[in-house]
Amino acid sequence: MNITQRKHEARRNPWGFQKNGPYKLIEKIRWTAFAGLLFFVFQNHALAAGELPIEVLGPQGTKATVTIELTDVSNIDTLYLQCHACGYNDSALDKDASRTKASLIINNGARIPLKHYTGHYSGTGERPPAIGNAAITVLEPEKGYGGIGGGFHTVRMTLPISTPLVVGNNTFTFEHTNADTRSLGFRIIALELRRGTVPVTPVNPLTFDKPASWTPPLAGADNLRDGENLWTRRNSLYDPDVAAKYGTLVNQTLRGRIHASCADCHARDGRDLRYFRYSNKSIVERAKYHGLTEAQGKKIASYIRSLNAPAPAGAWPWNPPYQPGPGLDSKDIREWAAGAGVDAVLNSDKDMEPYLFPPGKTVAQVVDRYSTLNMRELPVALQFPDWNSWLPQVHPLDAFDRNDATVRTDETGATQYAKPYFEVLYDNARATPTAGQLDGMMGRLVRWVGRGADCYSQRSFTGPGWRANDSLVLRADSSGFARAPALANQVCTDYWRDTSKLWAVEASKKALMSWITVKQWEIIHSRSTSLEAAAQNIGNVCSSGRCINASEARGWGMRNSNVFLRAPHFLGFDARRFSDQDQLVGTYASTTWYQLQLTVNSGFRQSLATYFPYHLVYLDNLAVESKVWDSYRFWSSMIKMRQVQTNGTYGVPDGLTLRTAQPHWIFSNRELDSNLQSAVGAERWKQIANALLRDFVAEANNATAKDWADAKGTENVQPRLSTDFSMWDGKGDIFAIGDLQGRNTKRVIPY
Repeated sequence: MNITQRKHEARRNPWGFQKNGPYKLIEKIRWTAFAGLLFFVFQNHALAAGELPIEVLGPQGTKATVTIELTDVSNIDTLYLQCHACGYNDSALDKDASRTKASLIINNGARIPLKHYTGHYSGTGERPPAIGNAAITVLEPEKGYGGIGGGFHTVRMTLPISTPLVVGNNTFTFEHTNADTRSLGFRIIALELRRGTVPVTPVNPLTFDKPASWTPPLAGADNLRDGENLWTRRNSLYDPDVAAKYGTLVNQTLRGRIHASCADCHARDGRDLRYFRYSNKSIVERAKYHGLTEAQGKKIASYIRSLNAPAPAGAWPWNPPYQPGPGLDSKDIREWAAGAGVDAVLNSDKDMEPYLFPPGKTVAQVVDRYSTLNMRELPVALQFPDWNSWLPQVHPLDAFDRNDATVRTDETGATQYAKPYFEVLYDNARATPTAGQLDGMMGRLVRWVGRGADCYSQRSFTGPGWRANDSLVLRADSSGFARAPALANQVCTDYWRDTSKLWAVEASKKALMSWITVKQWEIIHSRSTSLEAAAQNIGNVCSSGRCINASEARGWGMRNSNVFLRAPHFLGFDARRFSDQDQLVGTYASTTWYQLQLTVNSGFRQSLATYFPYHLVYLDNLAVESKVWDSYRFWSSMIKMRQVQTNGTYGVPDGLTLRTAQPHWIFSNRELDSNLQSAVGAERWKQIANALLRDFVAEANNATAKDWADAKGTENVQPRLSTDFSMWDGKGDIFAIGDLQGRNTKRVIPY
């Protein structure tokens, strides 16, 4: 009998009973004890034997155990783990040394906290000591972006093994130790014993679950119908996080009772749970989290399993949507959203070099403004947000007073509807699922959320709609005790960086923006042929008599920005971070949403060049915060920006504009710091800079003097004979990012 057969026989008949013979008394005693053990194990949600992922999902105290059989334990001193959601991703909790979300017990040893948070670092100087278990080593690049609970939601780590291992079976028990109000727990997606750095192969290696074999927990049409009804039923769910943070909502009578259904926060038909391959267990536990019974959760899981929707092999809850990596374009377009997986994240920015500048291709060929850099297949040392990070923490139906007349009025204030305006826009986009309708939904919501505002999170009295702190609809948010104040007769600066006053306003904006991006994804993916294929039909864009095909293999073909507006830079209470984030983690979050925007929709040479200045600045901000120099990512963004701007228009936001294309970025940031630019090495820096400068001059010369003179209306370019080369706003920046960019071009020449 081989190992596989022995393992199967052990699972089928663990005590070696003879089925056809009389049971001895000792066998009855053993069976009774075993049955009791099974009941105990079931009650503690333990996992029977070696399968990944190890899902530790459920209330505080939930445990899951795997058993690893070893024949030689000599010199095994290290444990490698890869964990999804081991941190709270809430700065107050991650900085609280007394609270640990994830723990491990090896055999009968002491509890080992899987806590190692470094995200409280901010500004210059040395990184502070980690909060939590100092024995843990978090790998780079996740270590540099906050460790466990930082920017990466899936983190790799090693820790020394202090509990003795034994020849034979060794148990590894993971525990959801201190729960918060948002999370179900965590997943272990890799576990490896090592002798130093050398992996050890056990007798029973852990195997990965096979979603293709998943079946509905409950059979029968009645259960599927009940599951669908539960999925779409409103006024039936409870949310512990809403209860803890919001109190009694304006539209509800019970603390924590919410109006939204599962279908409101997720894709309407639930296809996102099938697509990203959430397990039956995770669906059932989330249903219980929301106040439903286990039987109701199983009905919902059965409904999800029955959907006729894609479930790509590379999709998992921890694999970030659209994570770039080689080979994605060769897959079915419906698989693109699954991304290349967490394993496609580079260990360092330097590792991007052979992908950005492949052998046999010169720097000038890569930089060429008439080329098209493929951001979908260019891997980065950055982990994109996972699907849990896309989903709303609270739905707009609960974040806003849906019965308020303002919430039911359109962005002009002229028309009132029978339901909240954001639902009207969503219904229209579902009825006519085109790129134009999706653009319209986003554009109108931007104007709607900012109507009537006179206080913004970045500048006191003006700004984009998403930065509004006191608009008409935000004064109708549903938190009751923390509604946005009407600031017309108050000092805006008393509020724009005050977390205690603006956290609920921030939460309402996050709710709306999270919801709309999920619904965009839903509508794009609810077609037999994904709308992401529309990017293949954009056609030619011409510049200086030469035409370029702006189409790409796939992409969100809308003209407005999409996930770009998810950034804390837009929605955060101080335009730097969310109120539950440290500045390092908030800065990381902004740059990941911006990088994701470049991946799903970089503009296709016709629009969206306006967001590049934010992206470049936040690349620099993250480097300053983390001391991690993503130089190749910076240069790839510069190259892509110049290619997008090569479209025959000059001095306007969607064309070649000095605000984004000014040459000083080739040399340094605003403060004359060149670390981000130079980390590729002096020779490579020179090659890239020369190629970019040649292309910039050639394209800028395609415009006439009148083109640039007319561009002054954008407040980006100085008059042709201007002599104003003073510092910007007296703040001491060598190179400004604001108005009158021409002076930066002259100032950079001596450098």
